[in-house]
Amino acid sequence: MKSRKADVPEAQKRNTIPFYRKMAGLLKSEIFSESYPVGALLPTEQELCDRFSASRYTVREALRLLEKDGMVKRLQGRGTEVISKSERTVFAQSLTSLSQLYDYAAETHLVVERVMRIVSDETLANDLGRLPGREWILVEGMRTTTLGDIICISHIFVHQDFAKLRDEIKANKGAIHRLIEERFDVRVVEVHQEISSVSLEKSMARILEQVEGADGILVTRRYLADDDVPILVSFNWHRLAGFRYSQVIRRE
Repeated sequence: MKSRKADVPEAQKRNTIPFYRKMAGLLKSEIFSESYPVGALLPTEQELCDRFSASRYTVREALRLLEKDGMVKRLQGRGTEVISKSERTVFAQSLTSLSQLYDYAAETHLVVERVMRIVSDETLANDLGRLPGREWILVEGMRTTTLGDIICISHIFVHQDFAKLRDEIKANKGAIHRLIEERFDVRVVEVHQEISSVSLEKSMARILEQVEGADGILVTRRYLADDDVPILVSFNWHRLAGFRYSQVIRRE
């Protein structure tokens, strides 16, 4: 893509809004319109300096804003790659108790796409922390904010003891573990949570509006009843950009 001069008068450069923010805004609009599609590289720093008649410092500040908003990624020795055509809303999880975990599920929406029976092989059984050959109900979907912004992709494995809920799960608006507690004589007493970095597969990257292989965050939660009896295991894939998790730890 050939560089082109931006129509930004000198008087406009001198007003109260820093020029690097205006530069970032113009580049954002060009990413929105797919002048620079996802996967493409932005012009080099020198090309942007020439285009905007700006210093290298100003260009770097504009690119820093784009990266902060989750739209681009700076690649060592390659340039600046567009990784999303929209800004990322930061959704912060702050969990210190099971009640807050319930609140989190209530304040977001699980959009269920399909529900199916599945028998775990050795690889899946290892991820679930159970023996292979067991039957589970797999719930695939996305968790969104109340405004419809995608928070993560969710795969939820419900233990076979609760298979009767299969037909209810798709229409259920609340948390699945809460539904299990209401229908069966069980209670979640512990949730084991793990957070790890992953590379997003093609299908997940497309849903999260990322490039294939982009860095992501996998949050795994295992819901346990008394005597370590599993209720469900959820795998939740988030974008790296915009992900934040906070936790308060108090002395016992």
